[in-house]
Amino acid sequence: MLSGERTSCKSRVFLGLAGTLSRKGYSKGSVNIVADLFDHQRNGWNLQLVQSLFNPIQAKEILSIPIASSGFVDSLVWHFERNGRYSIRLGYKLLVNLERRVIRDDQSTNSYFFPPRLWVKTWGLQIQPKIKVFLWKAIFNALLVKENLLKQGINIDLVCSICNKAIELVEQALFLCDHVKAIWFSSPCSYKPNHAIWKERNKVVLEHKQPDPLVVSKHIAFFLMEQQQEPPLAVASQSIPMQKQFPSRWELPPVGILKLNCDTSWKLDVDLTAIAVIARNSNGILMHGIAERVYCSCPLAGEAQAMLEALRFAAAMGISSFIIKTDSATVYSAMVNSHKDVDWEIQATINLMRYLVPFFGQVHFSLVNRGANSVADIVAKLCLKNLLPCNWLVDTPAEILNFLYSDALVAL
Repeated sequence: MLSGERTSCKSRVFLGLAGTLSRKGYSKGSVNIVADLFDHQRNGWNLQLVQSLFNPIQAKEILSIPIASSGFVDSLVWHFERNGRYSIRLGYKLLVNLERRVIRDDQSTNSYFFPPRLWVKTWGLQIQPKIKVFLWKAIFNALLVKENLLKQGINIDLVCSICNKAIELVEQALFLCDHVKAIWFSSPCSYKPNHAIWKERNKVVLEHKQPDPLVVSKHIAFFLMEQQQEPPLAVASQSIPMQKQFPSRWELPPVGILKLNCDTSWKLDVDLTAIAVIARNSNGILMHGIAERVYCSCPLAGEAQAMLEALRFAAAMGISSFIIKTDSATVYSAMVNSHKDVDWEIQATINLMRYLVPFFGQVHFSLVNRGANSVADIVAKLCLKNLLPCNWLVDTPAEILNFLYSDALVAL
């Protein structure tokens, strides 16, 4: 996250990510600090300038970095932690874990060292038996990943079935695969083996289904909320009361209040992320909508960007009282709890939204089930696939109309 005003384009901090600027760019003296790469009128990156100075891979990485508005300073993040903060304890822990790596042989049970008492703690967890068995298998390298199948004499291609980049070990299947990394970054849970990831991997391998990290991360979030058995907090700026339940279907907003549903659609093999905002009134009528493709580093960043666009839309339209609905538990929690650590991937966007909220009259943030966010979801998916016509608000496609009518009927 950065404002770009204190970071030189020649510094190791920036060049370590981006590589080097072209000599042509430097000779003109037009690019000295990172802020020179911004489009200040749009409060975003200067797309043409970045793409002209860097190769496509580097440009994509740069364009995915969230930009903070003026008033925020550049900050460095420790990407091994969700909050981006480095400490000596965490650095030492990382080094110890790296040193504990051992070479696999016939007697080894995993590529990482685990204390002998760990399996005792695993079986003592108060969780479902099938989850307990899964954790035990993950810890002791007993999952049927491709490497273990080969050891059992099955002639099989060892490459990961999802990313096709590395040998499918347990670590690759649960942590290192690009698809899995996307799930972890967009999920509110800590960095631990999760049964939902393994189930998604099996669907891809056995049923040849298309992987969708955003769907899996949302399943994890809803599972965690059910396990906690606590109603989610719903607060707002100023005088909006807290919600008492977790909506699983779309509901009509109060008279005179606009409801803004926001969502994102993201794929590993697509350079851009699609975000959508759907505005409906107390009669369930579609009043306006936003659908666009943006650069985002992960699904979580896309969810935050979609909510930011909802706030910008309200400001542009002069709307002072409205409701924002999201199905991202992480983004929602960051907005309603100012004291909670925020994932570094969305820190800049969250800071900007927190800055904007007090300028409105009444803003109510609400976390909903994905079923209550279906219109924004389908619009984002169509936008990502380039199947959304330019005049979709006037001549609305049948796929969107079906969800609009369904929501209206259920809400009445």
